[in-house]
Amino acid sequence: MKKFLLMALMMMFVTLSLMAQDVKFHFNSNFKFVTDDEKEFVVIPMDGYSQDSLFRAVSSYLDRKYTSKTNEITKFGNEQVTLNVFITDAYYEKVMGLPLRKHMICTYSFNFKDGKFRVNAPVVNKVITGAPTELPSSFAGDCSNYFKNGKLNPKKERLYNAINDRVNYILNDILKSSFVKSKSDEW
Repeated sequence: MKKFLLMALMMMFVTLSLMAQDVKFHFNSNFKFVTDDEKEFVVIPMDGYSQDSLFRAVSSYLDRKYTSKTNEITKFGNEQVTLNVFITDAYYEKVMGLPLRKHMICTYSFNFKDGKFRVNAPVVNKVITGAPTELPSSFAGDCSNYFKNGKLNPKKERLYNAINDRVNYILNDILKSSFVKSKSDEW
């Protein structure tokens, strides 16, 4: 009984420590999302969790949360989950004083092993300006004037932060909510 309680406390501590740390990516002048140390992934240790339990936690949360036809979830065994999500009103950009709605099609990918999982850098596939039915453009084309000579354009800093914040918010929501037990789990 003591061993069980100790294991339960350890699992709770690991889950809470996961929730405490935010994974942060930002896009660089090559329009790729990277961490502060220029890696395109983050490995999160999850001691006490098997590959299958990590996969099931993330997979079941994505199945519950992203049910719209505009979102696509792809699973490869119990090793990888990929989410293609349509983000409505991801950010607003002012053009001649008028706010233009920007929507994004973004891919989030997770790989699982015993005791850890890898969060791959998000990929913004397309950006749609205006109504969601408009023709999409590439992320690099839409944000081409955000950088000058490899440096962030100071006039675009607010938009740069808005894009990074929105992409990271969704990613961290997935990471935190996947490991929180809901009342429906206790039956």
